[in-house]
Amino acid sequence: MSANSKANNTLLQRSLEKRGFTFGIGVAIIYAIWTLVVFFASAAITSIVLSLLSKVGVPIKTLPAALLQSIFSVAVYLLTLIIVIGVPYLLAKSKTTLVQLGVNRVLSWADIGLGLVGFIPYIAIKILLVTVVALLFSGYDGNQVQDIGFSSVSSQGNMILAFITLVIVAPVAEEIVFRGYLYGKVKKYIGTIGATLLVSACFGLVHLQPNLIVDTFALGVILCVLRELTGSIWAGVILHMIKNGIAFYVLFIANIL
Repeated sequence: MSANSKANNTLLQRSLEKRGFTFGIGVAIIYAIWTLVVFFASAAITSIVLSLLSKVGVPIKTLPAALLQSIFSVAVYLLTLIIVIGVPYLLAKSKTTLVQLGVNRVLSWADIGLGLVGFIPYIAIKILLVTVVALLFSGYDGNQVQDIGFSSVSSQGNMILAFITLVIVAPVAEEIVFRGYLYGKVKKYIGTIGATLLVSACFGLVHLQPNLIVDTFALGVILCVLRELTGSIWAGVILHMIKNGIAFYVLFIANIL
């Protein structure tokens, strides 16, 4: 870390101490709400744009469903990143650094190893949370099937598209948005534990379905821990890919074997 960065962090810490922890929580919540609003707004905007393109004669509806879903997913992720990073910079010159995004270095072997090992505590936390939630809420359905947007992957081409979107694109994009942007922004205001809980809650909420909120919250906790341990998102990306890869196998590959 440069001398200027250390000086800026010291000034920020002193400023937060003067304003109080409540101020930090407020700022962190604003960042969380901003990220969630942008994510859902990006999905709505993308849907509207695709609908308008179809109405003006662009043959959107003739595209294979898997290709259309892949286009939709990539567009949502790109738009989310552009807005959450670009708008604050344009309006207030608020920069987001590569360090804050957790992409200031390349993937290492240590990241791969930690990503693999991280699957164990993720499962342990998931089992614990599911058990507690099931005891507290009798109607909780832990076996609810996730709606991932790909209803048909019968052909090899559709299977490849679904794999690239769900197992490669989604983990990278979601780690940049949540463990990168959001975690990198709120940690300095509410600390490591507060940032981990807030970011994991937001990550759970974007998945909407009750059982997935519990599952992705558990996953989010470990992903944040990996971000903190390594200083980057890459170990989390590996774990996220493993998790999504297993889900992809269960949903699509196992059914045709």
